[in-house]
Amino acid sequence: MTFLGNSERTGVCARELSGLCGAALAMGFALLAFACGSADDNDPEDKQCSFPEGERGTPECQRWHAAICAWASECGTMTHCECVDQASAISCASEAEATRCAEGLESLACSSPPSGCDLTDIADRAPARAACERYIATVCARQDCTGVDPATCAADGALELDCSTAVGVTPSFEQCITELETLACTADPSSCDGVLLFDF
Repeated sequence: MTFLGNSERTGVCARELSGLCGAALAMGFALLAFACGSADDNDPEDKQCSFPEGERGTPECQRWHAAICAWASECGTMTHCECVDQASAISCASEAEATRCAEGLESLACSSPPSGCDLTDIADRAPARAACERYIATVCARQDCTGVDPATCAADGALELDCSTAVGVTPSFEQCITELETLACTADPSSCDGVLLFDF
């Protein structure tokens, strides 16, 4: 029984989570948007993506999503679409910090990003951790697919998938859970691709 392997996905540090129901589920990891790149790396043709329906967070948190992705795209740290995929999964732990960071990102140059405003800095981790635990429980409940009892499956899954490092949950999470509960063991639901973001 294997929960995790390693892969690279469009420049994003990623793991493959082999769902025990036969699905190969890519689990994205939150990047530090300020970690690399500069204004010189900016692609003037960087595609602009819309935030998905069900984007996480309050209106002020979503303002921060938009600001950090505009900044990342402008300053060349990641493409706008990559940032949208990740930021839309983040709920903000503090409304005040979301506002501070949005205002800073909207006004500062590429050379001086505001501190404490990255994807992993501002995230409310509790919902992501709960979703991670629910994901493992859902996969392991399908004993017809896993071939092992749910308790053993969950214990092994918790060793390989560290839910304490989860930081985000994509808007497709509920659809992913529903499909894992109902689809055939051989199904590979696309709603589960990159459904959780981690920081490690």
